[in-house]
Amino acid sequence: QRPARVADPVPERAWSPRVTQRAALMARRSKLRVGVPRVLYMYGYAPLFSAYLESLGVTAGRIVYSDVTTDELYRAGCSRGAIDPCFPSKVVLAHVHNLVFAKHARAPLDCLFFPMFDVVTSPVVGKPRPNACPTITVTPETVKAAFTKERDVFADQGIRYVSPLLDLSDRRLFSLQMLEAWAPILGLSVEENDRAVAAGFHALEAWEADLRRRARRT
Repeated sequence: QRPARVADPVPERAWSPRVTQRAALMARRSKLRVGVPRVLYMYGYAPLFSAYLESLGVTAGRIVYSDVTTDELYRAGCSRGAIDPCFPSKVVLAHVHNLVFAKHARAPLDCLFFPMFDVVTSPVVGKPRPNACPTITVTPETVKAAFTKERDVFADQGIRYVSPLLDLSDRRLFSLQMLEAWAPILGLSVEENDRAVAAGFHALEAWEADLRRRARRT
């Protein structure tokens, strides 16, 4: 089920350069193409981020995930290398390569969204804050370094790299972090960003509830 639209209406009149700029960004949302690596925590939180973007007017078909991990995908994109022994982190380079040199080549991406997870969610009550694995947290920075060390591949391809640090356990902080990341791209207001975050968490909760139902049946 697609999330309901929660976006502000595009201003009909612009009384200042700031409003003019925001109106232009808002009008562009339906044409924006966002690449997302199909890796790490993005498997679990894809419903949240997809619903967040869709509720703001980004078309579902323009949220582009990298292909599923295969031997071929890894071999095609592993040449940049990573000394980290963690394969889930190392394979991310291949997924970003897939987005930049396969998906982007077919239809240009405007930005690549790969957030850093600081604290995640947990259904367990009364436990300490569930911090993400440190290696996974900084993987987006490792990827950025690999793709900008010799030359900035993202800049060459005209792709904006969006990599905010996120705390999913604190809804207010998460809303602020998403606002700072997406306001320059989508022309967000505080209110519509908050509504989109609520839509994202609603989608995540519905998806997790469905998983639990299927697990119980199994």
